[in-house]
Amino acid sequence: MLAVAAIFATITRSRAWMLYAAGLIAAFLLFCFYLKWQPYLARLELPLFVLGAPLAAALMEALRPLILSIVLCLFLVNNTRPSLFENWTRPLHGPRNLFITKREDNYFADLVQSDNRPSYLAAIDLTTRSGCRMVGIDICQNPLEYPFQALLRERDHKVRFVHIGVENASLRYAPTNAPEPCAVFCPDCAGIEKKLALYGGIGPPIVLDHFVLFLERAR
Repeated sequence: MLAVAAIFATITRSRAWMLYAAGLIAAFLLFCFYLKWQPYLARLELPLFVLGAPLAAALMEALRPLILSIVLCLFLVNNTRPSLFENWTRPLHGPRNLFITKREDNYFADLVQSDNRPSYLAAIDLTTRSGCRMVGIDICQNPLEYPFQALLRERDHKVRFVHIGVENASLRYAPTNAPEPCAVFCPDCAGIEKKLALYGGIGPPIVLDHFVLFLERAR
């Protein structure tokens, strides 16, 4: 992105594009300064990639002869092939392609290494049968809450969720009048006495492998 900005600004000497490129470079440097490195940082850079697209497109349009632009476009399109057809979670080709697999299976496509699908499904089944519609979720030990939420709401669309047990700085934004949950789902909390004591007032812990589910006694 930075290379494209520098090359295009040099070739065109357009004041507008030079200012645009300078702003993009400044945004990238501020991004690097403000956020610490993390394994999933690339997705946070998507707005910068989108903003850089017009600059790259303008550079491609300026290439001469025209065949260079066509070849470059074909090269970029070809580079999308592995991500679309051969990715390991939701490919568009092969025996596990997205068009023939069940939606429920796709929720767990990138969780195969954890092998905790039975625990999710058991927690969903027990929560559904309890009739509880205000479910607390503690993700301090394991943040992969989405399969539980999505599948539980497929069974009962009136279910609502609230995050509890929050210990980081976001706790300051917690609503003061949040309703009390009648169930708590705590993935990877098995054997953690602090968690068992914290939610024991809701109901006895139901241990599902590494997961723990608390259901209100009256239900």
